[in-house]
Amino acid sequence: EMTVSIRRTEGPARTTRAGDRAVIEVPRELNGPEAAKVIAEQLESLRGGSAPHEGAKAGEANPVPPEAGATKGKEVYAENTYDVDGATHPAKLNEKRLKDALGGSKKAPPRGTKLDVTAVAGTTATLKMEVPVGGRLAEVAVHVTLKPRGKLAESQAHGSDAGPARLDLTHDAASGKWTATVEVSETMRPEDVQFAIDHELTEAAELVKRNPGGKPPEGWGGQIEAGVMKAGATTDQATAHDVAAAKEVVDHWKDYKNLAKNKSPNAARRKETFDRAMEAQGLHDPSQVPAKIALLREAGAPEEMLADLKQREVKRVFDEHVASLGGRASTFDIRVIGHVLFPEPKGTNGEAGVRGGHHTIELTNFADAPNKFQVVEVGAPKAHGGTTYRRFEQWGWKGEAVTKPQRGSAEAPGGAQFDRAKWQPIADAKTTFDDPAAFIADAEAGYAAWLKGNPGALSDEQIAFTTPGGVAVIGYVDLQSGPNYDLRTIYPDGVWIP
Repeated sequence: EMTVSIRRTEGPARTTRAGDRAVIEVPRELNGPEAAKVIAEQLESLRGGSAPHEGAKAGEANPVPPEAGATKGKEVYAENTYDVDGATHPAKLNEKRLKDALGGSKKAPPRGTKLDVTAVAGTTATLKMEVPVGGRLAEVAVHVTLKPRGKLAESQAHGSDAGPARLDLTHDAASGKWTATVEVSETMRPEDVQFAIDHELTEAAELVKRNPGGKPPEGWGGQIEAGVMKAGATTDQATAHDVAAAKEVVDHWKDYKNLAKNKSPNAARRKETFDRAMEAQGLHDPSQVPAKIALLREAGAPEEMLADLKQREVKRVFDEHVASLGGRASTFDIRVIGHVLFPEPKGTNGEAGVRGGHHTIELTNFADAPNKFQVVEVGAPKAHGGTTYRRFEQWGWKGEAVTKPQRGSAEAPGGAQFDRAKWQPIADAKTTFDDPAAFIADAEAGYAAWLKGNPGALSDEQIAFTTPGGVAVIGYVDLQSGPNYDLRTIYPDGVWIP
């Protein structure tokens, strides 16, 4: 008998074996029959006693390869160098630089954790991290070591795109304690070291939270790989690595804005690193944008930082809509699509509600973010014309953003323990659609028909019409732009949704 686990990988298909356990790795891009074929072939190799992998010798048991998490993006962090007589040499970090970086990490530990630096000596350091797990604190002993870039632990997580830091996380079943080994390239720029260490600490804390009983028998697998935070993402389920990557990028942005505010000469270099990090984490790619934005918001990203990613998604939706028109020009401006898709807070923190944001997932993700905005769905969802329409009440939280009850909880609007005195009701309901393409196509046809009906001079910027698909729609136009009025916004009529 043998226990066989299957996991997704960024690399090629392979099987590794240790005793009565084996792990079959299936390339993430394969699905359905192709994935099934790979699994069948690997199972057959196990039955025949083979299942080799790189470096295995004939007749030997195949050891499970080392699993190390890593930062992603080999080009994100520039090496620290100096020039002497025209020759470039690597500059190595010293104890002071390591201590400075860890001091910053202690001040800004992974969310909800407590971090103490217990010792720093030469190129090594020890830390103690406490991670809240199910009402208790899990203790993690952290060992940080500076090493040559070429001698960092092998990482299966990102292949050749691994960055300058590694994480190995183990669990002792007897004591219940965890040990995290963090390796950092000794030739990182001093100002970059904390970002790499913080990534690995965040990833370790997230793995502990998700796996309170210890490392799974099949290994960390996809938990230390990029799921959402990459180009061509096909899932909206964030991995532990994704959580760490989101924080890493947001920390770069915040540091850049702070340096720029203080007119630091280092601001330009931080911006360059931020841009490379955005590219490495798939944030210049319009795949799984709602999930990426939700992760970044959870990591503390301000809406300003999300503008580029939002615009890429708006362009994707608009371009697909225009392509569906068969060569006809759209009567919608791309700015209308952006307004309809993404909510923008009216107040500083959303306490006064939002403008736009009629795409269900974007509205609810914004409500789930650490701000003062909240919604509760009311009435009954209405499935119609290839999508589902919904109606929400908007509420503003009167307390601090970090204390806002989460949507769906007992203390949130609609919950059994809801305390109205702690919330500010917002008069306007918010209507949404689950599928932008279905609503926008139907609304485009309805608006074109409304224009064709020659509405004449308008005295009210609000208009109303019914789409060919039977959806009641409200819109607002620019009164100065008639007779072919420019549309400012458009959304499903709340009266039409039960």
